[in-house]
Amino acid sequence: MEHLIKITVSANYTYLITIELFDSNNRTIAPESRSDLVDIYFKQYPGIYKLRVTLNGAVQDEVFFLDTDKNFFVGSPNEWGVSASTIVISPPTQFTAATLGEAYGSSHEYYTYPSIDHSQVGTNPVESNSLENNSLYIFLRFSSREMYDIYKQQTDSPILFQFKLVDETGYLIYDFNDKSKVAFDLDFGWLAFNMMLPNGLYYLIYSGKDARQIPIYVFKDWHTQFFMMLAREPQFGSIRTFLSPERRFIPDSFDHKYIDTLLDALQNNDYSLEGNTINIAARNKFESPMLGLLCSYLYLKGDSHKNDSLFNIMVNNIKNVILKDNTEAPDLIALEVILNSHVRSRDAKHFTIPNPPMFRIGFEAILQESLLDDKLIPILSMNDYISENLFYDSPYTTFKPVDFKKINTLKSSHDKNVKDFMKEKSASIDPSTATEGPTRSGGSPMKPDSPFEEKYFDSKLNELLEAEVLSKISNADNPHLEDSWLKSSVAEIIREESDLSMIAISERLGISKNTVMRILIELSVETRELE
Repeated sequence: MEHLIKITVSANYTYLITIELFDSNNRTIAPESRSDLVDIYFKQYPGIYKLRVTLNGAVQDEVFFLDTDKNFFVGSPNEWGVSASTIVISPPTQFTAATLGEAYGSSHEYYTYPSIDHSQVGTNPVESNSLENNSLYIFLRFSSREMYDIYKQQTDSPILFQFKLVDETGYLIYDFNDKSKVAFDLDFGWLAFNMMLPNGLYYLIYSGKDARQIPIYVFKDWHTQFFMMLAREPQFGSIRTFLSPERRFIPDSFDHKYIDTLLDALQNNDYSLEGNTINIAARNKFESPMLGLLCSYLYLKGDSHKNDSLFNIMVNNIKNVILKDNTEAPDLIALEVILNSHVRSRDAKHFTIPNPPMFRIGFEAILQESLLDDKLIPILSMNDYISENLFYDSPYTTFKPVDFKKINTLKSSHDKNVKDFMKEKSASIDPSTATEGPTRSGGSPMKPDSPFEEKYFDSKLNELLEAEVLSKISNADNPHLEDSWLKSSVAEIIREESDLSMIAISERLGISKNTVMRILIELSVETRELE
C-alpha cells in the first residue's frame, strides 16, 4: 500500500531551497505533484527513504522509514502552523557577513542587534542636518565572539580600526583609527560607521597587511549598507552590500537572502539562474535594485538568450527609472556594456569608464571589452591601474591600494613623458589627443578616434621605439620590474618578441592598450631616472 509524503517549504526559503527524495538504492524519485514549490507530494511504498534539502550548496539529509503518511516541514520549528505530528527539517546552516536571520549561523544576537541599531542613525555624535537622502553604512565584525577572543590572544593589532574612507579623488572622509565617529565594541568585536554622504564613488581602504581598496558607490536617494567579516585579516570574499530605500537595516528581508545566494554563485562563477529567481528579481527590483543588478550581471554573463528581452527591459528600468539620478555609477555603465556584448548590439553607445564598478564581474566585463575598444579604459585612470592590481578572492572589485598622488603627478607630466618616450619623428604628433576623455566616475560617449593612438597602437615596438630604449626597459636587471607583475610580463615579451605591437601585447595579457602604453611609458621614465 502506498503512503503519502508531503513536504512543505517555508515561504522564507521557497525559491532558495532544492528538495530531492531518494529510495534505498539512492535513485531519485520524481514528485507526484507540487504547488508553487511550497507543497511537494510523493506517493511511495513502505521502505527506507532519504529526503535531501540543499540550500546555497549546503546539504541536509533526513533518512526515514515510511510506514504511514508523513508530513515534513522545511523551515524553523517556531513558525506558525507547524503541527506536533509534522517532522521539521531545519535548512542547512548558512554563514554570511550580513547579520541575516533564520538559517544563518553567523548571525549572533550580539552582532545582529547592534547592526540594526547603528544602521538607523549616524555614528557621528554631531551629525548635521543634511538635505541628502543617501547614506553609507559600514558594519565590520568577526564571525563570533569566540573567534574574536582567539584573535585577541594572537595579536595586539586593532584590525577594526585599520580602515579609512576616501572619496573618488582620494580625499579623506574619515579614518577609523580616529574612533570618534564610529561605534564599536572591543568585547564582542564589531565596528559600525554610518554617515549621510553626497552620492558618488567612495573607497574603503584597508591599511593592514596585504592592504586593499574597495569601491563603494552611494546612490542618490538610496542607503548603501556594507557588511564584511573579519579574522586575522579582512575576509573580502564575505562582503555583502545592499541598497535600501530606508536607512534602517532589515535582517529578515527576503531580498537580502537572495542577494547573499547570488553573490555566492557569482564567486563560484556559476551564472545559471532558476526561472523563479529571475521572476523574483524582476518583481522586486524596485524595492531592491541590488537584487536586480546582481541577477542582470549573472544572466548577461551566461550563455542563455531565452530572457534577453526581459533583461533588456530590466537593465533599462534599473538605470533610467529606479536609479535614474545615478547615471555616472560605474556599475550601471558596466551593466550596459555587458548587455550590449550579450545581445551583440550593433547600435550600442561607446563609453569611457575611468572608475571601477563595485562588482568584479562588471570590472572584468569592462576589461574584456577594452581589448576591442581602446577608449573604454582611459590611460592613467583608476581602471587602468586596477588592471594590474586586481584580486580574485571576492565577488567585489578589490585591489591593491592606488597612490592617488602618484596618479596626479603622472597625469601632470604625461604629455612630456609621451614625447620623451617616442622617437623624434613621432614627437610632432600631439600626444594630448591620446588622453582626451572625461574625469567623471561613470562614463560618457567616447571621443573621436585619435590618429596618435590608431597609428602607434598598431605599430611594431621595434619600429616605434629606439633599440636602446627597448633594451633598457626590458632589461631583466631593471629593479622596477619587481614592482609589478605586469611590468615584468611586458618586459619579458619585449625581450622575446620586440616586433609585437601594443595591440598584440594587450590581447596576450588581457589588458587594455592604454594600460600597455602606460606601462611602457613608466618603464621608460624609471630607467631614465636610474641613469
